[in-house]
Amino acid sequence: MTIPQPDKLPEWASVPQNDPNKPVPNIVEPPASKKQLGWIFEEFPPSNWFNWILTKSYEWLKYFKDQRVNVAPIFGIDTSVTPNEVDVTLVPAIDNYVEGRLFLIKIANTNTGASTLNINSKGAKPILDLDATPLVGGELIAGIIYMFIYSEGAAPGQEHFILQSKPDVYSGVTGDIKFTEKSPQAGWLLHEDTQSIGNTASTATYKGDIYHDLFILWYNIHDDTVCPVSGGRGVSAEADWLADKNILMPIMSGRVPGIYGTSRNLPTPRPFGTLVGEESHTLSVEEMPMHHHVYSYPYSASRYAGGNEVAYAGPSDYDTSQAGGSQPHSNIQPTVFIYCLHKI
Repeated sequence: MTIPQPDKLPEWASVPQNDPNKPVPNIVEPPASKKQLGWIFEEFPPSNWFNWILTKSYEWLKYFKDQRVNVAPIFGIDTSVTPNEVDVTLVPAIDNYVEGRLFLIKIANTNTGASTLNINSKGAKPILDLDATPLVGGELIAGIIYMFIYSEGAAPGQEHFILQSKPDVYSGVTGDIKFTEKSPQAGWLLHEDTQSIGNTASTATYKGDIYHDLFILWYNIHDDTVCPVSGGRGVSAEADWLADKNILMPIMSGRVPGIYGTSRNLPTPRPFGTLVGEESHTLSVEEMPMHHHVYSYPYSASRYAGGNEVAYAGPSDYDTSQAGGSQPHSNIQPTVFIYCLHKI
């Protein structure tokens, strides 16, 4: 059973003044001795003592109510039609922004860059990530509920909201890669080397404006050996996007991820996107160890000497010439080199 919240606080004697009938204050704190003893039998306590007790009771109840309102998250729905501008109308409305106040907001539009939050028209304030940096796009997904905390900042004019929660549909920015055992998730594209992306008018496997930024990213960091573009590459990524071309996903399927860069104890630097390794490898002669073989091949023969046939035995051991070059051969499994990032 839910107990309804009372609609009024027991406000009493909230205005200190002199009693109109007697020249004494209408609110007087009882002495400590009286607080300890309390009323005695048939005592008539002064009205201003009663007023003090009732006034303090009201003040404490109001304090607890305000604390509950300020600490408990307030739920609201974003009604904005503009990405990057979150607008919420709460009923009942808040009087003002309070330091540390929590808000749960259901977002209407996926953000594409730095964003603001405006509640009950109290003023649009920047939304910052947990590291105190502006949003860059993709942190707020349409239809998802997020938690925000209001902060007054270090100085006037630096007020902002801090984004507290990021559902699993977001944990990166365009171009990031993550691994999962589960099915594709909202905001993420399942990788498959044979699939492509492009605009709505293209013949790509996945097409639409949501793939624009990923198209541009792949186009600019990979060449056609890794991400071929249909019809060949034109003057720019944006021009080819508008020309309805599609781009194949980077070659990654069936390969293990390697880490981009130069190691302290490995001789070969690994550029981003490099593809190396073979599933099977047949050694060439140059890759075989330098070696030779000794084998026996006994035989007998005869010859004529002075008109008579004479038998004799030929040599029995043979040594082949050296073969093989002892050159290194491929022994790395199919690998694609990607960035390894450390969050700071």
